[in-house]
Amino acid sequence: LDNPVAVINNINAICEGSNTTFTAGGGVNYVWNSGDTGPVITVGDDLDRIVTVTDANGCTATASSSVTINPLPVAVITGGDEICAGETTVFTATGGVTYIWSSGETTTSISVSDDRERTVTVTDINLCSNTASKNLIVNDVKYAGDDIYVDCYKDVEVIMKAEGNGSWKAGNNNPALVVIEDVTNAGTRISGFNIPGTYTFIWSDGKCQDEIQVVAGND
Repeated sequence: LDNPVAVINNINAICEGSNTTFTAGGGVNYVWNSGDTGPVITVGDDLDRIVTVTDANGCTATASSSVTINPLPVAVITGGDEICAGETTVFTATGGVTYIWSSGETTTSISVSDDRERTVTVTDINLCSNTASKNLIVNDVKYAGDDIYVDCYKDVEVIMKAEGNGSWKAGNNNPALVVIEDVTNAGTRISGFNIPGTYTFIWSDGKCQDEIQVVAGND
């Protein structure tokens, strides 16, 4: 009597963390070296599987097969971590050949202006996929107050009307050096306008800032 022709049908490669099936043929009873019995087994590693096939006459044959395990791509999102409200930054994904963002885009880079989490699914040339996520911190806009106009620069003192926490500093191109009474006080007093002109002051918390101009006239 001829021995049966044992065969195993399976795909050649899977992605790390996935499973596939090996299907044996050629007989009526099947015993695998993994301890499984029956024609179909589930495989999630790259170990050789050997099946002993027995036909109706009690004759046996063996076949073996294995599957390649492709590693998952390393998905990475780079881009700004913080912006001020009203600004935009760019998130860029790497690690694959195709990209699908939770916000619907299919490009490598996307524009982001809110604090909703963005998740990207990255797929490589082996069709293996992985994800990465990133949040953007959106800081409140600073308010330095309305511009101030004074008719005469001599002996003038202005009171600032900023909001929130921060610190004051004078602009680099002011006509003269001035005195800021308390740089951390939103309502500080500023004096020393010794030359008429337009003075710029910046209210900042180190992340976001706003500017105000004090126009000192010469009347």
